[in-house]
Amino acid sequence: MKQYIGKILAVVLLLMGLLPWMAAETAAQGTLTIDTEPGIKGKVKNGSAFPVTVTITNDGEDISGDLVVSTSPHYHAYGNVVIPVEIAAGTEQKIQFSVPGFSDYIGGAMNPNGKKEKRIRFYQGGWKDGKQIKLTGDTSLTPNLVPEMKPVLGVLSDNPDQMNVLKLTSYQGEAPEVLPLTAETMPEDSLSLNMFDAVIIHNFSIDGLSEKKQSALKQWVELGGRMIVGSSPDLQQKMGALETLVPMKITGEEKLKDLSFLKGFSDKPLSIEEMTLMTGEIQPGADTVIEEGGKVLAIEKGFGTGEVTQLTYSLAEEPLASWDGNSGWWNRILTATLDTSFKHPMSYYDQAENILRTTTELFASSFLPVSVITLLFALYIIIIVPVLYFILKKKDKREWGWWIIPSIAVLTSLGIFITGAADRTGGENLNKVAVVSVNEEGTGSGFQFTSMLSSGGGDYTMEFGSESLNPVPFNQSYVEETNFSDYPMIQNSGEGSKVTFQDVEYWSVRSAMNQFTSLETGKIEGELKAGNDFLSGTVTNNMKHDLHDVFVLAGGSAYKIGSLAKGEEKKVEVEMKSSSLLSSPNSIAAARAFPGAQNMMYGPGPQTKPGDDWKMFNLLNYALQERIYNYSLKKPLIIGYSDESLIELTINGKSAEEESLNLFLQPFDIESNNKGSFKLKQEQMEPQVSVVEGMIHHQDFMEGNYYIDAAPGTYDLSFQLPDSVVDKKVTYTKMLLSFRDIETTDGLSLVNAKTGETEELESGVRQIKIEEDVQRYIDKDGKMTIRIEKRGQNNPQLPVPGVTIEGEFVQ
Repeated sequence: MKQYIGKILAVVLLLMGLLPWMAAETAAQGTLTIDTEPGIKGKVKNGSAFPVTVTITNDGEDISGDLVVSTSPHYHAYGNVVIPVEIAAGTEQKIQFSVPGFSDYIGGAMNPNGKKEKRIRFYQGGWKDGKQIKLTGDTSLTPNLVPEMKPVLGVLSDNPDQMNVLKLTSYQGEAPEVLPLTAETMPEDSLSLNMFDAVIIHNFSIDGLSEKKQSALKQWVELGGRMIVGSSPDLQQKMGALETLVPMKITGEEKLKDLSFLKGFSDKPLSIEEMTLMTGEIQPGADTVIEEGGKVLAIEKGFGTGEVTQLTYSLAEEPLASWDGNSGWWNRILTATLDTSFKHPMSYYDQAENILRTTTELFASSFLPVSVITLLFALYIIIIVPVLYFILKKKDKREWGWWIIPSIAVLTSLGIFITGAADRTGGENLNKVAVVSVNEEGTGSGFQFTSMLSSGGGDYTMEFGSESLNPVPFNQSYVEETNFSDYPMIQNSGEGSKVTFQDVEYWSVRSAMNQFTSLETGKIEGELKAGNDFLSGTVTNNMKHDLHDVFVLAGGSAYKIGSLAKGEEKKVEVEMKSSSLLSSPNSIAAARAFPGAQNMMYGPGPQTKPGDDWKMFNLLNYALQERIYNYSLKKPLIIGYSDESLIELTINGKSAEEESLNLFLQPFDIESNNKGSFKLKQEQMEPQVSVVEGMIHHQDFMEGNYYIDAAPGTYDLSFQLPDSVVDKKVTYTKMLLSFRDIETTDGLSLVNAKTGETEELESGVRQIKIEEDVQRYIDKDGKMTIRIEKRGQNNPQLPVPGVTIEGEFVQ
């Protein structure tokens, strides 16, 4: 007994000696403390990407691993952003990264142990095989969500208080959320900047930012961002890598002495009689968006799919900056410069999910058609019943039927299964489509959509080439159905990006959307002329790809050129069935290019291969609706498709069998040689809506079916005439406004372009015809404006007319 007591005491003493070491180990696992700041000052736009700043304090030993952050911008788009971290003992480290979005319906409520999961986790040694370490501090990542409808303006300024006037402005009936940016909080990649509807730069030295931050801002513009820049004599020197994005190179100054255009913005008069404006060399392709007293106040130029607006005066010029009417003046600036369609983040991801669901996630199948299966079944019955019976009877071997009949059934079923699975057992399959906006230098930016069909179960990693930016994984299941730890893993580095889908089922589809910019594509060159009912000239394909289904798109028309091999020059002579007046295209042009495809509005059915026309139509319709091209140029487009792979992509480090389809869109100059009379139809002038007072709930200009749902208030509908008319000397002879709904109590008026006053129109009629002095309603830039006073909620929609304008060219 004594010997057992001794042994027990030895074990107890040993355990007591180990307790401090075990406690130290436990403490070491819980020594990471984090503090997080999502967005800017804790604010994030609902559904939009945003930056996250995390401060990690390590009170234990040296540690390395992966910080994993779970986010979800959409019902079908969610992922874990993975950030490698190495932090020495006793130190503090601050890191900044981007997440693709956050919404209040994010899932992952419970982990397998029944405990609530944290949105921020740390895995020592890496997320794949490492051990999760307990974190203390803010691991919930709960920002203040700014509503989708509310515009968010970022301000880069050495003195942001001078831009407080923006908080008093209104855009589309909403007061904007104004967030100051500094050299420290400025994001290092373009994805984070997607939370801003515009970034305003005032008296700030961009060249003082890091190279990564300058590059991020430039990429953001090229991928659809909007930037507004104030002017100063040293602007070029301050803009650093963004110098090429400034529409006007400043060389001098001038005075604007007629300030009557500011009257009406405030009851208090402005105490100055002149403004100092910068002058200089305007870049080719830049347009004047605000001009008063014969002087340019705002210039705009498109870069990639985004735009930069330069105001030609200092934004802090006094006493204008502190004048009561400055907020009203800024209302006009924002209305003139921001995208009046005001794309919401959720709509952005809805459109992306639609492209994936109807274009790339439908894989070709080798399943036998029903007619063939029916024929095989009939042959099976004939063989099994009469033929086999008589053969076995003749051989006196009818008992063999007990094993022959099941064997034939098994072999037949196996044959059908092998035939149907033939395209799913030889490795992974990829479907890739891309929309590429080509600029005047022959470089492209845009979006790529990729879907993978797995050949088995397990983890699958999509690894993109260095051209890829900001992949966002999509899944067919809803976000609420998946735990945080099961989200796809998103890893970004300077060499490329990759997405790892975990525990993929057999023969399942997984998808991702990614962006790219500065892709060397080349461009189409040549000379085209519109006139005498023909579009004629020559075009040369100087792109890096063979093209098929090349079209010229203008207004609601599509003119087919055909195929263009790389380096090929082709003579063009296409009949123009409608008007030879050329304007930038609208979504109707997609249906004209592929008239049969639009009948499949919701895409091909399940287990069917989407036809080539459908895929091309779907991509083009998406590109035109979302304006994935340099829309600010207001030019016709030349478009074409390529079946070659555009961006390198591997699955688990290996190449996969793939199908690619890329749509290229390039603005194209077409000389218009118009004579005699002309007629501009509704399809050539898509309205732009802006809020004078009120709020727009929803708008959609799909295929000419104009839908604007708005609250009671006052709204302006502007119709832009094409440059082929505005650049010529013309006389307008007739204007016709056609309404679908004649039961309306809303007030309608036309804005007199000469006086700025409104002239009331008759309400509650199907058509309004004006044949006297039509010119007074069209300004020098070719814009005509209808003002609508919505007085009630009986009909939530604004009465949007179709506009037809007739006239003659003056020789």
